[in-house]
Amino acid sequence: MYKEFKIDKKKKKDGMLALWIAVVVILFLIVGIPAVRGIHEVHRYRTFVNEYTDSLNHARKNGGVTVGTVEEDVWRMTADQGSRLYTLIIDAGMGKPQKEDPAGKYYYLTFPNGSELRLCEVEIMEKSRKQDKGLFISFENKDNTVYMYDTDNIDVDLVLAILSKKQ
Repeated sequence: MYKEFKIDKKKKKDGMLALWIAVVVILFLIVGIPAVRGIHEVHRYRTFVNEYTDSLNHARKNGGVTVGTVEEDVWRMTADQGSRLYTLIIDAGMGKPQKEDPAGKYYYLTFPNGSELRLCEVEIMEKSRKQDKGLFISFENKDNTVYMYDTDNIDVDLVLAILSKKQ
């Protein structure tokens, strides 16, 4: 009348192994994907720094950097302005990567090698921000690769003063 059931220990071990593998895979996905993305963003930032540096060095040897605004006002940036702006951007470190340009008044810095740096004041929305306004940085290299960040690690008023035509 009563049937005796035997638990197959091998199947139980196989089930536990499958459960542990699933847990490890899920943990890897939770931790691994953000880590890989972070590594990718740091690599992109370092590439941006190298290409911006190369463009600025090329400009020093080949006629300088032209600064322009949407109003078509154009002037030549001095070497001091270029150095001061470069130092601010590099010292600020990697900001928050962006995927599109915000609306605003842009300054366009055109380099002789065909690359362009665009700067714009933006409102920083994160709760952990250092200041309410920050700087949007978009750099398009000579091969048309675009790097975009915003940062609140730069005093925007200082950048605007550096970019002033009246230096």
